[in-house]
Amino acid sequence: MLVSKIGNQSDCFLQVSGREALKALQKKGFEIRMGRGDHVVVKKKDMPLFIVPLHPELKKGTLDHIIKSSGNFKDGFHKFL
Repeated sequence: MLVSKIGNQSDCFLQVSGREALKALQKKGFEIRMGRGDHVVVKKKDMPLFIVPLHPELKKGTLDHIIKSSGNFKDGFHKFL
């Protein structure tokens, strides 16, 4: 996990790999439904499926989408890494 700072201090974001994000989601109670290649389908009861790419470094928009799809636990996401 790497915290990058772009511009001023308030514009910092996490740089995590897909595998790190997947581990955080599993700690939060998400299950791996299936995987093919470098993408994994993730599911939690009463929530829609979403896909996590297992790339070495997730782009900011991809990470934001994963966090929103997982029920918006952005504040606590880094604690699960």
